[in-house]
Amino acid sequence: MIALIMAGGSGTRFWPASRASEPKQFLQIAGKRSMLQLTVDRLLPLMPISDIYIVTAASQVPLVTEHLPALTPENIIIEPFGMNTAPCIALSVEYLKQRYSEDTTMIVLPADHVIRDTAAFADSLQKADLAAQKGGLITFGIVPDYPATGYGYIEAGPMQEDGIFSVNRFKEKAGSSHSSKLSGARQFLLEQRDVLLEHQQYLQRFYRTTTGVARTMYRNLPALESSGHNS
Repeated sequence: MIALIMAGGSGTRFWPASRASEPKQFLQIAGKRSMLQLTVDRLLPLMPISDIYIVTAASQVPLVTEHLPALTPENIIIEPFGMNTAPCIALSVEYLKQRYSEDTTMIVLPADHVIRDTAAFADSLQKADLAAQKGGLITFGIVPDYPATGYGYIEAGPMQEDGIFSVNRFKEKAGSSHSSKLSGARQFLLEQRDVLLEHQQYLQRFYRTTTGVARTMYRNLPALESSGHNS
């Protein structure tokens, strides 16, 4: 298993603490280390830092190297422009498939989560990794403590194996009244935005379902292939 951390956001929703010059993933919000550093810390018991990759904007590369001095330039993937999650992952996988086999599993996660129970986090990743090796596309859910309107919800289906459930549907961000109903239903979980997958499987699904976006992304691949970690 390898890891891809999405760390290119501008953090505008966390203004004024988060600024363009120092977005929230580089702030010390949950302790004495930045959000990005804490994200890497959670992964290091499971993999070496050489298998951890950061995808970010060119303007944020100096901040990434400042916060993660042990990371090599080859482990920083630069977006050619601001991208949504799906093309950002696909572009990164196109780079990573040059370095890993197509059946390599990869955890994709944001750089701005606070996770207190790191042991439970590691256990969930290990279970998800085994499921992904069998061909599953794994997403992670959080049992809600309150009706959150800023997140989507996952409706869980039957349990497939220990801690792994099928997904009935995704529910986009809901208003407060609807969120109250969802948060009170045992089968609905907050969408954490972490996914665990095999390289080739993700690319096949991405190109099949997002043809127009895929064409735009492919126009940027020559630069990615000719300039290493720069896309």
